[in-house]
Amino acid sequence: MAIFAGCSTTHVDSSRMEKGSFLHTEKGDPISQGDTYKVNLRKNRVKLDKKTQYSQTRTKHFAKVKRERIETETYKPSAAIIIALPAQPFCWAGSILVMDNPASCLELLYEKEMDWRVKRSRVPGQTFTESKEVSFSKWYPGSNNKVSLYLNQEKLANLRTNDEGVAKFDLIKLLSSRSLPPGTLLKGKEATLMAASRGARDTLSLSHDYFDGLPREYWIAHYKAQKSVLAKKELIHTTCGKAAESTREYFRCYYRSKTVQTAFGPGELHAPPGKGSSAVGPKAIEWRDGRTFSGKTVRGDNGQPALVGEVTYPDGRRFVGDVLNDNSDGTLYSPSGDILFSGKFKNGRPTGWGTGETESGSLKPVKFADGEKVSNPARKEAEKAVETEHQRAMEATQEKVEELEEETATQEAEKKKLASAFSDWKRHNSKMWEKCACEIPMDMGGQFCLSANPTFESAEEREAHERAAERRHRVCMEWARSDRRDKGDYYEKRMAQVDRDLDRKLEQIEEERRLAEIRRERLRRKHERQRQAKIRARKAEIKAQREKRLAEKKRNCQASYARTGAVVCGCQPFLDVGDVATCMK
Repeated sequence: MAIFAGCSTTHVDSSRMEKGSFLHTEKGDPISQGDTYKVNLRKNRVKLDKKTQYSQTRTKHFAKVKRERIETETYKPSAAIIIALPAQPFCWAGSILVMDNPASCLELLYEKEMDWRVKRSRVPGQTFTESKEVSFSKWYPGSNNKVSLYLNQEKLANLRTNDEGVAKFDLIKLLSSRSLPPGTLLKGKEATLMAASRGARDTLSLSHDYFDGLPREYWIAHYKAQKSVLAKKELIHTTCGKAAESTREYFRCYYRSKTVQTAFGPGELHAPPGKGSSAVGPKAIEWRDGRTFSGKTVRGDNGQPALVGEVTYPDGRRFVGDVLNDNSDGTLYSPSGDILFSGKFKNGRPTGWGTGETESGSLKPVKFADGEKVSNPARKEAEKAVETEHQRAMEATQEKVEELEEETATQEAEKKKLASAFSDWKRHNSKMWEKCACEIPMDMGGQFCLSANPTFESAEEREAHERAAERRHRVCMEWARSDRRDKGDYYEKRMAQVDRDLDRKLEQIEEERRLAEIRRERLRRKHERQRQAKIRARKAEIKAQREKRLAEKKRNCQASYARTGAVVCGCQPFLDVGDVATCMK
């Protein structure tokens, strides 16, 4: 009987360099990239803040590590009892009878075990670095900077900020010491105070009551300086002079109650004392180009004030209707009293279809565009309608082509999606094969691999190693038993089918384009032959429609006049009421 001892062999299967463990971080000096400023305005102070933008290089250092995959091959004496009789052609090993040369019994002497482990060790003197540019900002007081102060775009003063970035001021004192006229303060609904510095600005709205704090001397001095200019608006000057008890109230009346925005542009509104532009009652407006308005303010259908009356032009023309609205109704007369246009006015200009008067005095439909009369409007509308109809017919010939192109785009998107999924699937299978080639049995496509566990492992380490190996084996077997080959075949077949469908669609598109060009050519020839006849027919339809609407409007206007006794704006041509200077909304 012989006694045998076990042995083991270890070798490095692979090794590579890795980034390794973190050592420390180095930060470069911050570099300023520029400054931006922010202004914060209050009634008695301005605060200026500066934001500085920095960039900095941050470098991380790592120790390089060498990673080695070590395989261990261990041979241990077999647990079986082996009896070898050299003189006999057999040996007995436990319950196994070997009928052969006794030398064959040596194969039963050892059990071979394979194991592997990963060893990481730092490489002396070698490091790995990562550099990154980062940006950040910091806020600082905008100290010792100039801040300009404006009121309604008029410059008041230049201020200087202190070490905290703050500049204080007294607005009333600044206004008292400046020569800004009251018109700068009181025009508009409210005044706007603005502070600006270094490209930044902030605004603050101030009500007109804020300026009541100005001293009495300010108002008196400016009234004396502007008296001759103010007196040119005689009616406003007289009205406000009688109504006001002080120069301050006079300026409030003069600047706050005189301007009205109408469809004909801003004008000077002459209102009775104590009443604003929205009060119901008689009104008069003057424009700088010489136009005048006389009429009254009434309450409209929506409860808002409306100006109705007569606008007289310097050349003798007259407009009677609604003045205040951008989209108003009214009638425009020539200097001789003929009706030029009755209908809709936009921003004071006749717009769209309306009613006009011929040389014989009869009424007819007319059309204006941006204040200019359109010659032969029915024919132009007919030409436009015929061309639009032809264009739509031409576009309809492309509908089938566009439908096929949309289907092609859908299939191309599907092909791209399939290709992406197929690529992901192949990449996943490649990774799984790298991990599982040694775990799968050879009859399922696996490889024959040797593995061993290191002899110096503790029982806990070996148990953890075995659990990890069991999990890996389970995952790999699930992947090996999956339908991965069938899925790959599906992707290939489906992509081939999509390619065939795309080729067929492209052929259909080319054929449909050829047919569409034939149809378009036929439509062009037909349009050239029938264009004039279609225009005449469409023109007759438009004229009939306009005559019908004219008669309908006439009936409505006459019925309204018979019911209320008042002339509705835009109804003057249909009523025998003579020369009227106002109308009803």
